[in-house]
Amino acid sequence: MALFDRLRRRLPGGKNKTTTTTSYLSEEPTMIDHHQARQAQQDGATLVDVRELDEWQAGHAAGAVLHPVTAIASDSDIGLSTDTPIVTYCKAGARAERAAELLSASGYHNVRAMAAGFEDWRAAGYPTE
Repeated sequence: MALFDRLRRRLPGGKNKTTTTTSYLSEEPTMIDHHQARQAQQDGATLVDVRELDEWQAGHAAGAVLHPVTAIASDSDIGLSTDTPIVTYCKAGARAERAAELLSASGYHNVRAMAAGFEDWRAAGYPTE
């Protein structure tokens, strides 16, 4: 996604009203904070950790599944229904956003990315493994 599109998405009011909306823009993933991610998990969303294996092994959100963004880039089948609510997360948010974009472009319909990283999740006292 172009830098302009990223900035425009974060501005109040969302997308530029004069821009023609294409199907991939209409299902862009939403960025949420770690508190919203925890609520989404409690409401049934699957947390997808998109960090690498060594990061996962050092600690991860309880109940999360591991699918590194590098793997999603080459194969977006993460073994979940395309209707499953998904929240991606990483260390700081950039990989989570990229993974969410890839999953949305691959047909997953309810994908959000945690803007904060795993350390914010842990610092909030949310469950980890």
